[in-house]
Amino acid sequence: MTMTLSTYIIASNEEAKIGDCIDSCMGVSDEIIVVHNDCTDRTVKIAREKGAICFEKKWTGYKSQKSFALSKCSYDWTLNLDADEILSDQLRESIDEFLRQPKSNCDAVSFSRQSYFLNTWIRHGDWYPDVITRLSRKGRCEWAGSSVHEFLKVNGHTKKLNGKIYHYSYDNLNDLVLKTLKYTDLYKELQTTNDQKITAFTIIFRSIWRFFRCYILKRGFLDGWPGLVIAVNSAFYVFLKYCKLRIGNRSGQMTDENNNNN
Repeated sequence: MTMTLSTYIIASNEEAKIGDCIDSCMGVSDEIIVVHNDCTDRTVKIAREKGAICFEKKWTGYKSQKSFALSKCSYDWTLNLDADEILSDQLRESIDEFLRQPKSNCDAVSFSRQSYFLNTWIRHGDWYPDVITRLSRKGRCEWAGSSVHEFLKVNGHTKKLNGKIYHYSYDNLNDLVLKTLKYTDLYKELQTTNDQKITAFTIIFRSIWRFFRCYILKRGFLDGWPGLVIAVNSAFYVFLKYCKLRIGNRSGQMTDENNNNN
């Protein structure tokens, strides 16, 4: 017996990508759920025209948005995609075959994700291989982690399918830098209580180590110019997030001192 599948997507101002994302699910999914927030473009209109069921939810973080979207799914199995992702033909076939012959002892499925950046498929560094769990039996998984670094927590067994998710995350270099700034802000907001002492040595060492790991150990240099950009940006992310934590800690200490003096 073929099992039914709900695909759920969260989106905000993704009119350029949401259509391709939904199209890649056609013929595999029995239901497509789109949860949107703060859309000022044609994202919702495009999604509805393609048959998606749309819900609006105020932004409260990635984990919260995806948990809400998952709760709206109706069918036996659920598949999560980001609006800038599409299923490869091979993965579509693998999912279709899996749903036709589901394993009773399998509760979730993982597969590889490959990113496209600066006109290049990334095959090394911090971005690849990127194995993610996105297909799950309803009721056997939940979204866990932080509002930034969310993951699907599986209560059961997982298997891996052939095929890839193609990820078109960053349109250009400016987009990469802007999202890096956004993620470091979100990271800092999560650190509501942070007693760790962050020194200049910590910031410099961790930044250099991230570049070395990404570019040398994980052979990011084999991806050419895009590989160098990714490695430098990874180091910049580490540098910036610890600088923001350091500044936040010092500001908090000064506030405490002023309150004590008063």
